[in-house]
Amino acid sequence: MVCLDFGTSEFRCLRKQAACITGRKSPAVYVSLPADETDHSLLQQMRIPTIRCDDSLVVVGAAALALSKQLRIPCIPLLIDGLVPTNDPLGRQLISTVLDSILPTAGKETPCGLVSRSAVDSEQTTDLQLFAQLLLLKGYIPVPVTSASAVASAELGSDQFTGIVLDWGASGASCGVYRLGETLVECNLVNGGGLVDERIATLRNRFNWDREGNRYLDTQSIEAWKKSSGIRIDQPRSEDEKLLADIYREQLRTILFRFKSAFNTSAAPWILSGAAKLVCAGGCTLIGGFLPLLAEVIREVELPIELSEIRVCPLDPFRATRGAMVQLELDRLAESKIGVA
Repeated sequence: MVCLDFGTSEFRCLRKQAACITGRKSPAVYVSLPADETDHSLLQQMRIPTIRCDDSLVVVGAAALALSKQLRIPCIPLLIDGLVPTNDPLGRQLISTVLDSILPTAGKETPCGLVSRSAVDSEQTTDLQLFAQLLLLKGYIPVPVTSASAVASAELGSDQFTGIVLDWGASGASCGVYRLGETLVECNLVNGGGLVDERIATLRNRFNWDREGNRYLDTQSIEAWKKSSGIRIDQPRSEDEKLLADIYREQLRTILFRFKSAFNTSAAPWILSGAAKLVCAGGCTLIGGFLPLLAEVIREVELPIELSEIRVCPLDPFRATRGAMVQLELDRLAESKIGVA
């Protein structure tokens, strides 16, 4: 059994083998250099694999991150806001290249959980069509799973897979309500941490320049600053922290208002009984002071759900893939019971 998570920052793969579970991941970025023979020779000496494309040398994955820092050139994301770039044949080819580095070819038709933030219908979404096609070519049967439901399967096992999930990552946010593993309501937004970094970099004039003098937003330094110790958005002390807190509050209001609307127009209020646990996951939820700010915004929007607990999950890059694996295993066991009956 294999599960994949095409995250905005990383592509992750979790594979169940006979005696263990193996995880692999690769940064979902690349850099493009002029096809200079000196650079090419240097990269070869450093044993950094390159791809020649027209007049450029392309480096993907972890090596691209290292070159970006050393040469002060921008990393180019393989996914834009979590989506496959349109009219970008090179980007699609590089996505396939990174996938090959973390996912072995299957010897037979093997189920593969495919984590998706926005949909589970590979026939209706262009991104899932591409991912599903790549998996089929490698001998896998893609089984799409939404990211919020994957987090629910990974974190709500002790609660009989019943509760609420807020999954807020770089490319967007997903909210869902689940009862005994069944999805009652889900909503997805593009308000991700990447947009937060871009807004702060723009407002604070944070830019970098590459070797050719081209200017680009320095979102990497903003992301590093957000992860630094001492930053708190519930009690901001500097002007930059106040700006960050205001943006977080604005984003959370948008997310929770959308979730409240979806919840009220669904059957969930009549099915979900009693107080429920709210589990928060994703990079955006790990910033200092997130929990107090979230609790405050929940009161402001008057979320119509009684909460027994609000918990922020620790960092775990493979949480979504682990949850998708749990879902596939539960589905397999349910099908086997039906077959026996």
